Amino acid sequence: MGQPKYTKSELNFFNHSILKLSSQKIYEKNLINKISKRSLLINQKHVPKKKLDYLLNVEKKMSNDFIIGAHSGTMIGFAYNYNKLLKNKMKKIDLKILNKISSLYKTPIKKYFYV
Repeated sequence: MGQPKYTKSELNFFNHSILKLSSQKIYEKNLINKISKRSLLINQKHVPKKKLDYLLNVEKKMSNDFIIGAHSGTMIGFAYNYNKLLKNKMKKIDLKILNKISSLYKTPIKKYFYV
């Protein structure tokens, strides 16, 4: 599989997104969420993931801030605001969904890291 052949519109989106993200002064969850989801959907056309729709649907039930994925399609993550996570801990529904995803993909849940 070669390099994806992104359209001019898709490349413009990526370039605009980099500029928006690099100019952020404060954490803007909605901006990151919007960019991340659009990026996942663009890449779905080039490197299809069989269960992306399922993951996007269950993500709506979780308390995470946004979903993020590698463009290779080899990794997906659910990002949580560190301060929010410390205060509220992860909701039981999140753990239940993550365990179901882990079982579905036959892969362990990896530890998260903070940036």
